[in-house]
Amino acid sequence: MKIIETNFRDYNEDLGGIWVNDPNYEKKLDEIASHIGWIVINLNSLEDTLSFCIKELTGDCGLDDELNFIFQSELNYAGKYKTLVKIYGWHITQMLEGEKRMNMLDKLEILNKHLKKAGELRNQYAHADWSDISEKRFVKIKTKTKKYGIYHIYRQFEIPDMEKDIEFINNTHQKLDDFDEELKDLYSSL
Repeated sequence: MKIIETNFRDYNEDLGGIWVNDPNYEKKLDEIASHIGWIVINLNSLEDTLSFCIKELTGDCGLDDELNFIFQSELNYAGKYKTLVKIYGWHITQMLEGEKRMNMLDKLEILNKHLKKAGELRNQYAHADWSDISEKRFVKIKTKTKKYGIYHIYRQFEIPDMEKDIEFINNTHQKLDDFDEELKDLYSSL
């Protein structure tokens, strides 16, 4: 995956010409559209699992399903994964001791990093300016303002990289499922 940050006035020629002028523009977008869709579908599925885990962990706190839905309706993906990580951390520090506690906290930190990266990857796809894709498949994914000017960040979207992103999100979902099951197993053995 190649990412380029360029000043607004110093447009980088390495990005290549714009596909919109190409008569095969729509065909080229069709080649990558399913990958974009799978990123969104898989991240939404991961987000649903985050919601379910939060509901499961807060269910014993007196929140019924409707109150839980009200609480979670105000959370986006980042809010959900950060909330879940904090709830997991609280449960781990309250219920576990010694090596089990440290082991699960280490695993939680790894899970946290994966959940964060999965959301960042999804945002690159969801917020990309697909109407302005270059011949070299560079797409603007973000604009930053700094004290010295405006900068655009472009990412090159190659099919193998897109497939790796899909796999990463799926693996993150599996990590979440595995972590949740391991924590439940540890609770049941107490």
